[in-house]
Amino acid sequence: MLTPSNPAELGFLPDRLERINAYVQSKYLDTGLLPFASVLVGRGDDVAHLWSSGVGSDAIFRIASMTKPITSIAIMQLVEQGRIALSDPVAKYIPEFADLGVFVAGGGAIPFVTRPPSAPMRVVDLMR
Repeated sequence: MLTPSNPAELGFLPDRLERINAYVQSKYLDTGLLPFASVLVGRGDDVAHLWSSGVGSDAIFRIASMTKPITSIAIMQLVEQGRIALSDPVAKYIPEFADLGVFVAGGGAIPFVTRPPSAPMRVVDLMR
């Protein structure tokens, strides 16, 4: 079972963390967009904030689509180390991305039609 630490000791403002609960409740649960929700904010190995509605904190559930958060963490670590810049084109690091096309039409039996992008894909775009 997860036990939250003192959020202030971890560098968080407790009153701001509490705003997350109210937002998730009003935006997603009260409107019926989600049947239940859980929120966990951590720093290192410590839990700063833990909240759930509609399920117990010991519930087991699937977490889907973790590509963006994992990619974003990796990118921001590289930015912190000064190894990349968010404004760099992705092709600087992965040359195969230099000739990207933007989808226009096609699919199935119809060949894909693309056009050149208006701007090169940048590192920051990997986090969107």
